[in-house]
Amino acid sequence: MVGDVKRTKRVNGFIKGGEKGVGGRRIQESLKEREIRYSHEGKTAEERRRWILKELKPVIETKSVKRGGIAHQVPTPVSERRGRSRACKWIREATLKRGKKRGVSVKDARRLELTRLYEELKRLEQGTAGLKRQSEPRQMRDRMHRAAKANRVFA
Repeated sequence: MVGDVKRTKRVNGFIKGGEKGVGGRRIQESLKEREIRYSHEGKTAEERRRWILKELKPVIETKSVKRGGIAHQVPTPVSERRGRSRACKWIREATLKRGKKRGVSVKDARRLELTRLYEELKRLEQGTAGLKRQSEPRQMRDRMHRAAKANRVFA
């Protein structure tokens, strides 16, 4: 029963409107494919997914605060829940963009995006960059952190 709740949350977070039953089956299929592909590393798909989300979660963001009639962008810490939802949103947007650009199904686009993210984050952890261009979710996270760092004067 717990797996059904997790599956439902994942489907609802990924598919906005439309056929959630079909989408749920496609997401499960892509998870099974990833399970087979990375079974040699000793990590389950769920462990890899959690690790990707942990690495993509923003730590700090800017919020607009009015001081003396002027709006300032003030850096504030991001809660665990908001950070996780932000990371999921970035992955979803990148997946849909990749699917539309390449003309592939959402299932294949999601698989490609998560695989690329996993490989990129694994390389970064090991210290071997090797990539010329970062993935879109990593760019979004870095952009958010740069904005907060630039506005730390207002903290």
